[in-house]
Amino acid sequence: MRPREATITIQIRNFRWADIDSYCRLALSIHGPYGWWAARSVENMREWLGQPNLHPEQDLFLAFDGHRAVGYLQNSFEPPLARVVLEGAVHPEYHRRGIGARLVEASVALATDKGYQVVQMAVPYGALNARRLALKTGFRFIRKFWEMRLKDPSTVPAPEMPAPFVLRHFREGDDERLRYIQNLSFSRHWGFSPNTLEEVAYRTRMGLFRFDDILLVTDGDKTVGFNWTHLDAGPRDITGYIGMMGAHPDYRGKGLGTAVMRAGVDYLRGKGAARVDLTVDSLNPSAHRIYRAGGFKRQAVTVWYEKRLKG
Repeated sequence: MRPREATITIQIRNFRWADIDSYCRLALSIHGPYGWWAARSVENMREWLGQPNLHPEQDLFLAFDGHRAVGYLQNSFEPPLARVVLEGAVHPEYHRRGIGARLVEASVALATDKGYQVVQMAVPYGALNARRLALKTGFRFIRKFWEMRLKDPSTVPAPEMPAPFVLRHFREGDDERLRYIQNLSFSRHWGFSPNTLEEVAYRTRMGLFRFDDILLVTDGDKTVGFNWTHLDAGPRDITGYIGMMGAHPDYRGKGLGTAVMRAGVDYLRGKGAARVDLTVDSLNPSAHRIYRAGGFKRQAVTVWYEKRLKG
């Protein structure tokens, strides 16, 4: 039941570590038990908030109705791009109460104080309230990403790695290899902020991933491709995800991208994935060709909005 407007007195403030139980309950109530991984347990949330690039006590805002957390907004600062990416939500019982706007305003003020130039947010195309909020708070549309799905992984042929390439799993000591090929593969991609070695080392050891989920392609001592996957067990079956994949720019046009895609699908299929999902920039035709040839089809659209700040 939606609370009566007269009973709502909302406080917006910074996250405190004492709030982690309330924050986790809020995120779980919004995203559901099979939604956002970090929301499934306090331990997961603590690990998520401990990432080197996150500073929750400074950059995470919570909205409270009394002692109840009813909304959140995380600010992810990316110094190389001078931008801040916003990610958050308000509990459905509290929609259309101005809480989202107040959270966004707090984030814009923080970004301005820190001297950042750009604030961006991504929302599902069908999330009309969030899209209205973006426009209401001065953001403009800039980009679309596609959510693509392979409904039957068994239709993708087993990978045939072109010579002289070797496919193997990530292992201890590969952090710099992964950082190198990630940053090189995506250096010219819109919205990509280069990863530090500390960030890569932390994320590869989060409970969300296993070393075997990360596939590397080498040419001798040189890392030339990667596919970072993960699996998520839902209420009925397992969904596989291709989180990121890429190839060394000097090796493109040699069938490496297709081989890396097939290797990821083959691995996920072997782990029991009933389907494989991924996200791709709508303005990346070379990636579209690889994914469509593999049987992936667009399922949904994510819309990016941007607000430029005065310097």
